[in-house]
Amino acid sequence: MAAGSYDMVVEPGTTKSCVNCKWGNADFVNPLRGNCVGAKNHMGGIWKRMIMDYYNTTCGKYEEGDVNFRDHV
Repeated sequence: MAAGSYDMVVEPGTTKSCVNCKWGNADFVNPLRGNCVGAKNHMGGIWKRMIMDYYNTTCGKYEEGDVNFRDHV
């Protein structure tokens, strides 16, 4: 994976999975899936990306921790 790339990549057993990322949220219906809110469009709106494998997917936007309310504004 290229540094800085925001493309989601499935890497089985990765230590930087979406489940540990502050931008990832588990799906309420199927916890094996989720969504990422770490990107914004050119007008500042949140761009929500679907994650098919929440425990084995990563990207260049990975940041460990919890999201702060101000990060969404």
